[in-house]
Amino acid sequence: MRVLQDLAAGRVQVAEAATLMGLGRRQVYRLAKAYHHRGPAALVSRKRRRPSNRSYPADIRPAAIAIIREHYADFGPTLATEKLAELHGICLARETVCQWIIAADLWKDRRAPGEACASTALSARLLGRADPDRWIGALVVRGSRAALHSARLHR
Repeated sequence: MRVLQDLAAGRVQVAEAATLMGLGRRQVYRLAKAYHHRGPAALVSRKRRRPSNRSYPADIRPAAIAIIREHYADFGPTLATEKLAELHGICLARETVCQWIIAADLWKDRRAPGEACASTALSARLLGRADPDRWIGALVVRGSRAALHSARLHR
């Protein structure tokens, strides 16, 4: 805002203002014009506090949650999404359904944030990020001596 004030007062040129704000000259002209007409309020987005154009209608979420709670309470987000689309005509993104059912306490993610699954740890060991002598123990637990032989050959 101070840069725009300096620009309006003539203390800074447009090229300098563009560099200071990290914008192009065209955007600086646009902001300066808006600032001249509307003042500091011109710097705040007019889309603020409005729903996104990409959001689902407000009545879809409670309907989808009610259907999942009644018919698919033991389903994960992928299968619940498929059933909503196939049987109820409600087409949603899988990630959206995942977020909604987690918020409604209908489903919990198996892994805590930041916790790696066992196969990731095993893969890290097989790729040589751990002592090769420990491969036997890891692979015997999985029941796969053939994988051990293959991993040692391709190392």
